[in-house]
Amino acid sequence: MTPRENRTPSVRYFDTLPSTNDYLRERWQEEDDWLVVRAGCQTKGHGRLQRPWASPLGGLWFSILFKNAGETPSHYQRLLGVSALRAIEAIDGEAGVFSDLPRTGNGKGFNIKWPNDIVYTNGGPGVLKVAGVLQENLILGEAKAYIVGIGINVNNPIPPELQGKAVSLRVLFSRDVSIEDLFRAILQEVSAWRSDAPGVLHLWRQRSLLQRGSLVEIYAEAEGVSFSGEVVETPVESIEILCSNGQRRRFFAGEVRLRALTPTGG
Repeated sequence: MTPRENRTPSVRYFDTLPSTNDYLRERWQEEDDWLVVRAGCQTKGHGRLQRPWASPLGGLWFSILFKNAGETPSHYQRLLGVSALRAIEAIDGEAGVFSDLPRTGNGKGFNIKWPNDIVYTNGGPGVLKVAGVLQENLILGEAKAYIVGIGINVNNPIPPELQGKAVSLRVLFSRDVSIEDLFRAILQEVSAWRSDAPGVLHLWRQRSLLQRGSLVEIYAEAEGVSFSGEVVETPVESIEILCSNGQRRRFFAGEVRLRALTPTGG
């Protein structure tokens, strides 16, 4: 697969913002396509379902506005996730560490955990969150836009309550990582892959932590019930599992919380 496009974004930087996604949502109609808003820290960063996202100095926090968008809405979240994964692994290669890690899903190293996380795993059942992606779809009459934000734990401290659940790149690489280099690398990847929806989808499937046969536990928010079972196919828009009672259930990202019991598929 060869990236087909290369464009230069407009970047707007702030030392502090409540939320880069919120900033763009309040102004999207008058702003241009391919505007990137970045903050040194966020005071009200949030992820899916408005869950708080700690965004102190030392991390990488930014959002991109996509207008005149020709692809399906979900493409843009996958685009930023895959771009960040590729950029992080470029640092991996430069550092000369983890050189023995496989570059496909389900193994040690960096992978994508459905629906919107980049995680690190050492091959065991546990995963550590490195980054999260959040997309918001905006429509007003004929106008539509997508805001996709990402938060990456680079050199920032991890809050005590998230120890054992999240990790920074500095801890994984045992050194400080250049936030500026990582930021530029991600934007280059986004620019290159923006119009290649099939290529992005292929990479997303390939690097998914959950593959056919992975065992998961899903908590359905609306029902207040947990379901356990095997993943039927690599999740993209939704996840389908074969429950222990033989029933098949399909869930969408906004409806559930997910825990992988065994990331490695059969």
